Amino acid sequence: MLRRWWLAPVGVGLIGVGLSCVAFWAAERADHRRVLSILESRAEWRARDLEAKIRLSGNAVENVAIALAANPSLGPDEFHRIATRARHELDHVNSLQWSVRVPREGIAAFEDSARALGIADYRVYDVDRDFRPTELTDRAEYFPVLHDLRFHGERHVLGLALGRFEGRARPMRKAQEEGRPIATLPVRPIGPPTPNLVYLLFWPVYD
Repeated sequence: MLRRWWLAPVGVGLIGVGLSCVAFWAAERADHRRVLSILESRAEWRARDLEAKIRLSGNAVENVAIALAANPSLGPDEFHRIATRARHELDHVNSLQWSVRVPREGIAAFEDSARALGIADYRVYDVDRDFRPTELTDRAEYFPVLHDLRFHGERHVLGLALGRFEGRARPMRKAQEEGRPIATLPVRPIGPPTPNLVYLLFWPVYD
């Protein structure tokens, strides 16, 4: 028995270590749950904030859509005046654009009509995946940008035929088919490379 005197303190020590590990594990789990709860609440707040901003952006787009439904042949100056008023106090709206549905055989006539509105050297074009201008790919119809008012930066895209790539084409078709505004997932903006992503909101306007 005397030769085994060390068993008791070693056993107590092992039990203590085990209890400490259990206590540490429980504290870590509680801290992990607390961090997850904070992250979830922040994510929910950001999601609600983003949803509110998209909804407010829709107000600006809707106002422009109403004006264009009443007068689809607005010139650049008139569009800029209406878009500027529609965007008032909506700093998160980077740009407002008007794109027209044009069948394949009507591209040349559409380019002439755009130049007649005062948009010099207007040309309809596509972009590649690096957003470099290219010749039009063959499609049954196009949606070239006729007016583009930018509030941040100088990424004008007059003449760009929207909807070549699925990230933009799918929500644009859905908006057209369902007759209601549809937003894209975050997408890279047209123009020079940037780490920032944007949302595009398509609002269909019918005759």
